Amino acid sequence: MEDSQIRSLIISLLIGLIIYMAGLIVRKNPPEMINSLYGYRTKRSMKNQLLWDEANKYSAELMMRYGMLYALIGSILSLLFNGKYISIVIFGMILVPITLLIIKTEKRLKKLDEEIGEIE
Repeated sequence: MEDSQIRSLIISLLIGLIIYMAGLIVRKNPPEMINSLYGYRTKRSMKNQLLWDEANKYSAELMMRYGMLYALIGSILSLLFNGKYISIVIFGMILVPITLLIIKTEKRLKKLDEEIGEIE
């Protein structure tokens, strides 16, 4: 294994672990009240307490799932490819789980918000 592969493997595992741990922290210690410091904060998630709670619960689960997937996919790529640019590619891959997290959480919140509107 070349140095670039080892470096990429370490980066993949660390980033995956950080994403996973962030999700675990939010799942174990969800923010109780809507705030501007901690939790999944978007205009929609901060609209009311129900959306806030669901956003933080759901996004925490996604972060844990995406963290494990990121570590796995990044590790496989690290082992299959070598070269000085693989670390940059693996580091740049972080945009994928972040984007998916936002899209999926906002879609879920939109559906929940519409259901609440129908009830009221």
